Amino acid sequence: SRNAALASHGAVVRSSGADATAPGGDALLNDGGHGVASMWVSNHRTDEAPVWIEVDLGRVQTVDRVAWCADPAELD
Repeated sequence: SRNAALASHGAVVRSSGADATAPGGDALLNDGGHGVASMWVSNHRTDEAPVWIEVDLGRVQTVDRVAWCADPAELD
């Protein structure tokens, strides 16, 4: 199977807001990278306002699995 949400496959992402002090912004959400160097950070805490992420796959596709990675081991 392939990752339909990757930017390299044409997917476009947007969010409730990325932290402006972290380089990369929303592009980090679907760049395929892992770890601290590729970690998306919201511009606000969840107790302040909803945090959301939207992925536009560009066309109708069947999705049979969703995987999400957060809090990489480097942050522990």
